[in-house]
Amino acid sequence: MSSDEKKDPMGIVVLLGGLVLLGLTVWFLVNSLFNTIQRNSTRGLESEETVQMQQALVQERLKRVGFVKAGYVPKVPPVRTGKEIVDDICGECHVEGSMGAPVIGSKDWAERFANGFDSLLKTAQEGKGDMPPRGDDPSLTDKDLMRAIAYMLKESGLTPPVIDPPKKDGDGADGKKPAAAGAAPAAGVEGGAPAEAAPAPAASEQTSSAAGTSRSGLAERMAEREYNPFDLDSVPAAKKGEAVFEVACKGCHQFMPPRTGSKEDWAHVAAKGMDQLYNSTLYGTFGMPPKGGRLDLSDEDIKASVDYMASLAK
Repeated sequence: MSSDEKKDPMGIVVLLGGLVLLGLTVWFLVNSLFNTIQRNSTRGLESEETVQMQQALVQERLKRVGFVKAGYVPKVPPVRTGKEIVDDICGECHVEGSMGAPVIGSKDWAERFANGFDSLLKTAQEGKGDMPPRGDDPSLTDKDLMRAIAYMLKESGLTPPVIDPPKKDGDGADGKKPAAAGAAPAAGVEGGAPAEAAPAPAASEQTSSAAGTSRSGLAERMAEREYNPFDLDSVPAAKKGEAVFEVACKGCHQFMPPRTGSKEDWAHVAAKGMDQLYNSTLYGTFGMPPKGGRLDLSDEDIKASVDYMASLAK
């Protein structure tokens, strides 16, 4: 036997070991491939709890963290007293009687007040003769007009209704001391003592009655109600929609669509759904600013006014 025909026993062992290692590697790779295929093919068979958890995670990641509203945002006008409004706007005509306007302090106011406070307010809202609606200042609210009218009536020696009643927290425990404190300014003007000023309101009321003045209409309703419809904080929830309509919506929707009480106008806007109507009112649409320009009102108050106006057209 030649030396070339001799076989090395260790060579056979190394060869067998290499084959075994190669087989194990192939088995590992094939097993990993099948496991991956199985996981992907059974994803739709996962438990309902696992699916819900995954969906919740997706929703959490997609959740909106904020938003931006683009549009016209008007400034909320500051609260002005009747005197300030008259000095800035009404006095241009009512101090000297320009264009036939009743002069502050004259008897003309008694004649007009005889028709009721409602009549004066309506004239201020809608205009009359040479006087434009709201004194040519559309930023004036109904309550602003009421303050101005009440001030001019008072300066003319008449007794207007109370537009801004004092808050209950400021009232005394009994009626005597607050009455004396409230009467002190009037007594100071006339030079009398505070104790003698208490009967003054009754005398003033008698003078107004003799002149033919009346507390009918709006003034009468304000006196009979347990709340002031123009003081929204005192209005019961069931009447909030009506009150908001009176102070924020009525001025425009008497003339502009959807007009108050018009079945045709409200049927057209209601066809789009109440949610769309709420959004148009809250965020503005066409020539209407957000919340009708009353950004001080809550979303709930605005929605209540929309519901009330819709009910008027049924």
